[in-house]
Amino acid sequence: MTPTKSTKDTDAVAEIDSPTDIDNPTETTTPTSKPRRGGMGWLVAVLVLAAAGAALWYGYQVVVLKQAQQLHELTRQYSTLEQQFSQLQQDLKSQNDTFKATVDEQIQQSNRGLQRVLNEQADLLESNQMAVRSVQAELAQLDITQQSSWRIFEARALAERAASKLWIEQDIAAAVELLKLADSHLRALSNPAHQAVRQALADDILRLSSLPAQQSESITLTLGSLRNQLQHSHWYQQPTAGVSNSGNDATASGWQRFKQSFTALMDKLIRVQRRDTPVQPLIADTYFTASKERVLLQLQLAQQAALSGSQQVFEQALATAIEQLTTITEISDNADIEPILEQLMTLQEAKLQPELPAQLPAVALLSRLAEQYAVGQTAEEEL
Repeated sequence: MTPTKSTKDTDAVAEIDSPTDIDNPTETTTPTSKPRRGGMGWLVAVLVLAAAGAALWYGYQVVVLKQAQQLHELTRQYSTLEQQFSQLQQDLKSQNDTFKATVDEQIQQSNRGLQRVLNEQADLLESNQMAVRSVQAELAQLDITQQSSWRIFEARALAERAASKLWIEQDIAAAVELLKLADSHLRALSNPAHQAVRQALADDILRLSSLPAQQSESITLTLGSLRNQLQHSHWYQQPTAGVSNSGNDATASGWQRFKQSFTALMDKLIRVQRRDTPVQPLIADTYFTASKERVLLQLQLAQQAALSGSQQVFEQALATAIEQLTTITEISDNADIEPILEQLMTLQEAKLQPELPAQLPAVALLSRLAEQYAVGQTAEEEL
């Protein structure tokens, strides 16, 4: 009986202490391994997201920093260009003032010279008038022979004075009147021997009367009208494409106005160079302003030359103005300049003074006739 009981107890103890019941991995390890694997997955996902966020943040910082540097560089370049543009404006204004002062000084010198010549001619005319009055006072005391000689000498003096008026002063009307007065003296003598001289006087009077009238006054008025047209014309070059101005209307929304302002700002800061269309550079407005001032000054100088009768200065001034306007028409589509340019080209061919004859035959004949009378008087006195 006893051995049997101990055997059962031994079996029971063996069943309790069996490794199968105590260290079974299926019943003890499996429930704890599954939660550990799930936690590691979440941890890896969080680390990946954190790394991606850090990379994105770093990339964003790098891009923003680079854009800020580019914007700063563009701002610096824009400031430099503004300074250069201001300096260019100052230089252009200085050159324009210097040129205007030089032209004004030349005009003043020309006016002073013309005034001096006019004063000298006025003094000479006054002295001649005094001489004529003194001779006329003595005329009543002369006999018939002396009167004939005086008329011959007076006719010669008048013819010589007509030649001076014609070639020195270029006063055709005064020359014609002086020749007519000389012919009146010969007509008063009523001597057939003077017929050849009177015919020469008639030919000279007809030749001078057929010359065209002076165009100085009409040319001056035309140039004044052209200057007024140029002063009211706009030469500035307009861009071929630009931002629409519809966003600046009163009915536009605030967002549209903001986009308009932002686009205008970006156009100033960022330069976009297209390759699909040819580049058409725009010229600064100051260039057109300076060109207009130069043309106006040249037209003013041409007016002064027309009044003074200086053909060379007149042609040079018009040539400079035409050259400047031709340059403007090549870079600016302005329909107002073409008619003005055509009129200036027409005026350039005009002559301020008509072509004068090289000589007056009546002057030589009157001089010869006066010498004959002088020789005759000398012979009579000797007798």
